[in-house]
Amino acid sequence: MIAAVVVLGRGPWRIAWIGPAIVAVTIVLGSAACGRRTPHCPPAGATVVLRATLTRLAPSPPFTVGVDTRVWVSTPSSADRAAILTRFAGVATVAAFTADGRPSLSRDRNGFEFPADPYASLRKAGKAAELDIGPGRYRLYTVTLGISTLPVEVVTCPR
Repeated sequence: MIAAVVVLGRGPWRIAWIGPAIVAVTIVLGSAACGRRTPHCPPAGATVVLRATLTRLAPSPPFTVGVDTRVWVSTPSSADRAAILTRFAGVATVAAFTADGRPSLSRDRNGFEFPADPYASLRKAGKAAELDIGPGRYRLYTVTLGISTLPVEVVTCPR
């Protein structure tokens, strides 16, 4: 708080306190970002339940989620490295439906399809996103890919 008051002042104190204020913010934000692991469990506790390559609207092979586990989905690469939008909008949205069911899709007022099933947004290649589903057998699908394919990995961790 003192740094902010001094920063707003005039004279040499303004320049003297800008550096420490920026350094403090950088240290706080940097340590928050570096403290996260992906997925959020130790490697010894992680179980890979699916490695597959998704194509638009094609279901993955089935995988099983146990009781008292968290589910994480990740991709090692962008959906389309040539697509500039993946750098800003993320890689893809991956949804899960029960293995003996069918994907549930909805349309917005502009006619764009989106999953009505539980989903995870993969924002960055190599960074896992949590998929909020309970125990059971599931399949994955995506509606956000064009003509590309997307390799995915699903990992479960104990709660």
